[in-house]
Amino acid sequence: MAYSTFKRLLGESNLERKCRWLLGTGTLVLMGASFLIYARLTEDLAYDQLTHTGRTLVPPIVARLHSSHNDELRAGLAEFQKQAEETWPDNLKGYRYKLIIPNATETERQADADDGPSLRQFDDNPGQREADRRLRRERRFVYYGAVRASDSCVVCHRNETKLATFFGNQPSSQDKIKKLANPNLQPGDLMAIARIELSTEFIEDGLHTNRAWLIAFAVFTTFAILAGIYVIIRYVVVRPVKELKNTTDAITEGNY
Repeated sequence: MAYSTFKRLLGESNLERKCRWLLGTGTLVLMGASFLIYARLTEDLAYDQLTHTGRTLVPPIVARLHSSHNDELRAGLAEFQKQAEETWPDNLKGYRYKLIIPNATETERQADADDGPSLRQFDDNPGQREADRRLRRERRFVYYGAVRASDSCVVCHRNETKLATFFGNQPSSQDKIKKLANPNLQPGDLMAIARIELSTEFIEDGLHTNRAWLIAFAVFTTFAILAGIYVIIRYVVVRPVKELKNTTDAITEGNY
């Protein structure tokens, strides 16, 4: 808008027009900003729920891995987890997970190329417990949960004999025992990182619907407020001022 036009609207136009433009513009800006902030907070809250979901999945994943030597225990844990997930949305049930071993070779780590920056956070911050990232194009959410050594982990993983008792003294278990044994393990040391990939389709669909309703309500509310402003300015502000002006002009002309 040119300066001359702006000056004409606000500086040289009548009181009614100036009030409508100023109050209408201010209302439109405030309404747009408030609805935008609300939409952003709602989106962050929705994705926080995915973080919470990933956080709750780490313990059963670790438990299932510890039960790999016991078929009955593994089947029982899998059945219990399946029952717990029955009420989940369909898109959320298809999550994928894997454990990434920090000190393993690149082949054994089974980490994706894009996992690097997130995994380095755990190396740079020894006390970090979790990280996440969004794959917007793939409509996926990746959660990383640190599996750090507790006192019971230290007691078991420092001793190959205890690990052999746990996994069974079978020739097929020897390689696994050697990889898991760490005589220098200390409480709090990073043992593995659980990578959990969740779908964001149901969240994004809900957010799109939510945004559509927010825009519709914002437009309706803005027009309703502008209509109210018009009525108030025309009949509460402008009309009494015009009547006062007419009276003043009449008195000036000698019509008492």
